[in-house]
Amino acid sequence: MATVIARYATGYLRTTVLDDGDGGYVWVRRPGPDRLSGFGRPCTAVRAALTRASTGPVLLALPDAGSSWPASVAAVYRVDGPSSLAALLQQDDGTPSTATSMLTGLGTALGHLHGQVSPPEQRLPPPAAARRLAGWLRHADGPRAAARLHRHTASTLGRRRLSAVESWCADLLTAGSAADGVGRVPLHGAPSTASLVPARHHSGMGHLLIGEDLAVGPAEFDVGWPVGELVELRERAARRGDASAAERHGALIDAFLSGYPRRVAGAAVGRVAALRFLTHLHDFAAYVGWHDTLPADLTTVADVIDAAWLGALLTGE
Repeated sequence: MATVIARYATGYLRTTVLDDGDGGYVWVRRPGPDRLSGFGRPCTAVRAALTRASTGPVLLALPDAGSSWPASVAAVYRVDGPSSLAALLQQDDGTPSTATSMLTGLGTALGHLHGQVSPPEQRLPPPAAARRLAGWLRHADGPRAAARLHRHTASTLGRRRLSAVESWCADLLTAGSAADGVGRVPLHGAPSTASLVPARHHSGMGHLLIGEDLAVGPAEFDVGWPVGELVELRERAARRGDASAAERHGALIDAFLSGYPRRVAGAAVGRVAALRFLTHLHDFAAYVGWHDTLPADLTTVADVIDAAWLGALLTGE
């Protein structure tokens, strides 16, 4: 009999993790009440492409096609792990060996995904996160503390940086909608440590939950998204004076990039990483609420945007 072992909830996403009683785990993810759209449902051709791409230590975990819930209501995954890598990274020791192997495997998994041809049977959209950030920047509103954060963002970043961020979002949305398909690949759409599940029974292996945010666009989007998450962790550690943690997160960026087998433009990856950092601040304010660290985080984001603007975010130049 399945038993609930964890629940996580924001206004954007609700997750329930169950022990299935057979040595495995079931992850049930539902759109939160503030999410404006439901989950996507991979068509048969897309599922086949994702299955072909699922090789290596980190496998792609698709939503259970036999679930009684419609895909727009819930995505059900069966995996070999009760916790995400994001949860493990919050532990004091940082679980360095697990994090390194999982992030290297994530890079490899995304490379295999990007090598697939996006099936014409399902027209995939541009990345939803780019649309979400662009909409908030344009309309300056949203649930909970979204409007408050926008006011701080405008004053901290200034018009020049905001224009750059808006332009970067527009580039991603245009690339995702390009009719000729040049430079476009099938995208996970939101690869993060929260969707990366280390296997409990097989060291160095795990699953990447995929299917809710499938998109099409430049490969640099999927590569820059987890890089941005790790840049945020690195910069937060540096800000609090924890040099060892900052170095550790920098090494994890290198591990992830070392696993990715395809050529990408480093400057474009850096721009997406900056967008990811700012998107996370928006998502926290809009879907969780205000936190007193957000103004300081925006100051850090300004520096990250400047580095990305110069193409130096990943090089340290």
